[in-house]
Amino acid sequence: MLLILFGLLFLPTVLTGRPTIVMQRTANLVLEGSDITLECLSDVDEDMSGYVFQKYSKWMQTWVQLDQPNTFRCWYYDVNVTRDEGRLMLNVKDVHSWHAGPYRCISVNGSSNASASESFTIPIYYLRDILLSQMNSWCGTVGDTVIVKEGSDIEIRCSAQSSQTPSYEWSKEGEDWIKVTDTLKLVKVLKEQSGTYTCQARNPVVFSLVKSKSVHLTVISSEAQTVYGSLSLFSMSTPHLVMAIAVPALALLVVTIIIGIFIKRHRSSQNEKKMALKEAGHRIPIYRGSLESVPSVMGDTQPLVM
Repeated sequence: MLLILFGLLFLPTVLTGRPTIVMQRTANLVLEGSDITLECLSDVDEDMSGYVFQKYSKWMQTWVQLDQPNTFRCWYYDVNVTRDEGRLMLNVKDVHSWHAGPYRCISVNGSSNASASESFTIPIYYLRDILLSQMNSWCGTVGDTVIVKEGSDIEIRCSAQSSQTPSYEWSKEGEDWIKVTDTLKLVKVLKEQSGTYTCQARNPVVFSLVKSKSVHLTVISSEAQTVYGSLSLFSMSTPHLVMAIAVPALALLVVTIIIGIFIKRHRSSQNEKKMALKEAGHRIPIYRGSLESVPSVMGDTQPLVM
């Protein structure tokens, strides 16, 4: 009796099983830049021609069909849906973090959740290039060289975009110490602390994902500050150098535009006055004793100008 009741409860589920998404992989982990394939499978349908792949759009707050030729396809880059002998597959080339999903497989004849697979997100592992930034600076980006005054403090922070929070460590060329931190802090630096410092970032899950970046620290004395100050433009990082050139150039451009507009309006005003005089077509008579006349001792009732 219990077996019969059990069968009645679960038989509909078996017969109307939801489709599933299976990822075909050539390696245990999916690294950014690799190619992957997702396949939609069903326990009750061998022919998957009645199913489609969808991706959820956070911007539109809805599921978008991927094998439908419309303008939304350009948002999914190298996503390509293929159908071969009843199989339904989704191919993603050069996978990046924005390809993660979520995806689902759903029957075109069904509208309920029972006809759709559970959402599937691709587990992508990545580690991007390192960015070095100087703390308490008007433009924090650090280039290949940093010049500081002897006796001052300096903090350089190391950061990198990663699928998981990376681990950081600092080291100095020629020395055997390692600091496990993302920020290099030097208090009251000495000239002996000049040298090349390197930050290394590592993905905590995929140890082979490692990035590093070095910066050369130059500590100068107060006497040499004037000389280095004149050369500081050449040691600027790219953002520093762009701002140092772009801001004065932009200010000069604005002043030039304002002067040009003023000159153009002045010329237009003068031309309008000349045109008004030409279009008048006659002269107004001026009589002696009027406001427009020149003072004279002789009486005259005839106009001076006609």
